Amino acid sequence: MAFLWIGLGVPQQWIQDVFNSPSVTHLNSENNVVPERDNSKSRAVRRVISRLNATYPRSMKLFIIKQHDALEAWMKKFLVEDRSANMPSYVDYLCNLHREIRSLLG
Repeated sequence: MAFLWIGLGVPQQWIQDVFNSPSVTHLNSENNVVPERDNSKSRAVRRVISRLNATYPRSMKLFIIKQHDALEAWMKKFLVEDRSANMPSYVDYLCNLHREIRSLLG
């Protein structure tokens, strides 16, 4: 699965250029394709999706998620935190902070 999350602050012109829709609120969340439009923004979005699909053996199903849409909560279940080589995860950070507080109090 691939998610394309569209925030309410995205400029109307970008929405028009990429989706041929007047605003974010008019986007159809059930339409899981980015239409082919003859402009650089549309080509760039379609190119990113194409490159993502090329990295996997099977094509990913695209979900276009609008901010505050019912599908947004469902999408968030799939989000994970990427680990960084030199940085602890947020959970690790909180555990370390808790350990330090306990050592200061104990």
